[in-house]
Amino acid sequence: MKKSSIVFLLSNEDSWPKLLAHITHIKNNPEFSGKIAVVVIGSAILSCLNSSSLIDTQKQIEHFSLNHVDFYLCINTMNRYGITINQILTPFTIATSGGVIEVTKLVDQGYQLFQM
Repeated sequence: MKKSSIVFLLSNEDSWPKLLAHITHIKNNPEFSGKIAVVVIGSAILSCLNSSSLIDTQKQIEHFSLNHVDFYLCINTMNRYGITINQILTPFTIATSGGVIEVTKLVDQGYQLFQM
């Protein structure tokens, strides 16, 4: 199998369980040896806050970040919701040029885009 990398663009808060299930299946597939990135925009950002009640989601995000999954938050979405860096979970990197631009950079590096 060709070594491929995947970037998920997540925009809906309700899509976290589906995304995390996809990542679990991909990480458990011995044929996959590429990289995985997740770029979060829109209401999906609400699950990335320290104050979120979605403890299981947060634990999975932290687990995957320790296992070579890169998570990015869109600075524009953070500004729109009035979210500061102190309010977000630590595994996230801020996409300072914006989430869509971050996706474009990753696609230019050979990542395949999956929008959720």
